[in-house]
Amino acid sequence: GRRSARLIGENGAGKQRLARFIHNVSDSTAGRFGAVDLAAIEGSSLEAELFGDGDLVGRVTMARGGTLFLIGVETLSEHVQGRLSEVLDSFERQDEPVILITAVLPDDDGRPPKWQAVEKNRGCEAVEIPPLRRRRCDVPLIAAAVLAREIQHAGLPPTSLSPEVATMLTRYAWPGNVSELREEIIRAAVASGGGAVQVPHFSPSVREASGENL
Repeated sequence: GRRSARLIGENGAGKQRLARFIHNVSDSTAGRFGAVDLAAIEGSSLEAELFGDGDLVGRVTMARGGTLFLIGVETLSEHVQGRLSEVLDSFERQDEPVILITAVLPDDDGRPPKWQAVEKNRGCEAVEIPPLRRRRCDVPLIAAAVLAREIQHAGLPPTSLSPEVATMLTRYAWPGNVSELREEIIRAAVASGGGAVQVPHFSPSVREASGENL
């Protein structure tokens, strides 16, 4: 079966959330979900971080039998790509396969040829995550789900979005995608003080850009 996925989407589109969902519905839930931003790791310590060194357990090893989500694979040298492929192959032989998921930006196929071979060998499935501006009718539903989850985590009383807010949310372009929407919903929920979330509870930039500057 397929043991690899490439998630294509803009920053903030929810690639890591989708990667975690794939892990949760896969047959690898007994293993760990590990997310690694490769560009954020200093070059000299990259291999130790990924594969371990002495008492340090590598991030790849920790994902054994689970899911490894990699951001920034275009930064990997051919040597590291080859070593990672060998380690993943060894896990396969030991019946502890790793689901390999990578994140890339749209129209930016910066994957090195060797990495493309790594994905191909694992039956990679490409999944595009459209930005919120291309699915505006979904924004109120996503916002309501985010609101319900966040107020539950914060221990706040249940609340809802006013109809005016739903209209405003569909008019705004959301350049920061789901990440920006989540931040705005949290801000508005706190500002509402436990009542229904209204248009004035959102930041001026959102209100002005959507024509709801109240």
